[in-house]
Amino acid sequence: MKLLDITKQKFNRLTAIKFDHTGKYGEHFWLFCCECGRKKIIVKRSVISGKTQSCGCLHKERVKVLGLKNGTHKLSKSRFYRIWFEMKKRCNKKNHISYKNYGGKGIRVCSRWVKFEGFRDDMYRGYIEHVKKYGEKNTSIDRVNNSQDYCKYNVKWSTRIEQSNNTNRNFRIKFNGHIKTLSEWAREYQLKPHTLRRRIVSGWFLGRAMDSKKYINQFC
Repeated sequence: MKLLDITKQKFNRLTAIKFDHTGKYGEHFWLFCCECGRKKIIVKRSVISGKTQSCGCLHKERVKVLGLKNGTHKLSKSRFYRIWFEMKKRCNKKNHISYKNYGGKGIRVCSRWVKFEGFRDDMYRGYIEHVKKYGEKNTSIDRVNNSQDYCKYNVKWSTRIEQSNNTNRNFRIKFNGHIKTLSEWAREYQLKPHTLRRRIVSGWFLGRAMDSKKYINQFC
């Protein structure tokens, strides 16, 4: 069988240098150079699939950054862990208060994040950076496209204001024969989006909710 040449191709932190040998069971071993400068012979299939992403330095970095010890993450009592736990619940638990807006609409958590370790490896570093800048209470997970699942390429860490704006852009309301987003209605009636949203969620009739002057002191 012809050997697939991957010379000079990069996979995560590893760049293929040359074919080394064929293993006992037909595996192709290649010599790779890691970003850290270390060279190592690894099974090609493991590198291409992403199972092996570095010479071992990536794991050492995660141990240091994430506080790993003896295979445990020690994050089960952290806010970061609760964010992952709640994300799964609103997508999977039918009795969850927000299920109808997530799992009920077909929104799922990607297979890599079913286990906490996958979510941690993809998102914890960004979480820490966001917390340092905005604070822990002002750091929440937000989907870029609200019609798609929770996965690495469709989520970001957001402040409360950013997440509220993202939600408002997708909250469409029919009023006086017209359909507009909550943000558009708020702008037209000179209201703050969160004020209008709280009024509607609280059960106000739309006409009353839009009347910014008469109810200026309520939910402002």
